[in-house]
Amino acid sequence: MKYLDIALSILLILESAGHGIIGNLWASGWDVSSKYVFWSFSGSIAIWMIAGVNLLRVSRSQDKGLAMLALGGALVWLFMMIWYGVIADMLTDPRIIAFVLTCGGLAFFSLRTLRNAS
Repeated sequence: MKYLDIALSILLILESAGHGIIGNLWASGWDVSSKYVFWSFSGSIAIWMIAGVNLLRVSRSQDKGLAMLALGGALVWLFMMIWYGVIADMLTDPRIIAFVLTCGGLAFFSLRTLRNAS
């Protein structure tokens, strides 16, 4: 289970790099001065922080505060993706589904860490 937990964090990093950076750069014609590219980069950085906290949580299984922070980050991003899917009418978009499933898995593992921490 530990390796699946790590894999989900790495997957979240890759999803963010693929969609939030490479995808947006590609769509903008590689225009790094675009405000949309800048905004997507900031979202990617937020996702990388969530993934980083989750990777750290895996190695610090007794840290309840870290597990709560990881859970909060995963749930916030999960609900943001659902919200975006609703307002953009894209709930069935594979990118939205991938982010929701990945963050759902990380939230599950964060809850598991909270439950098992002494």
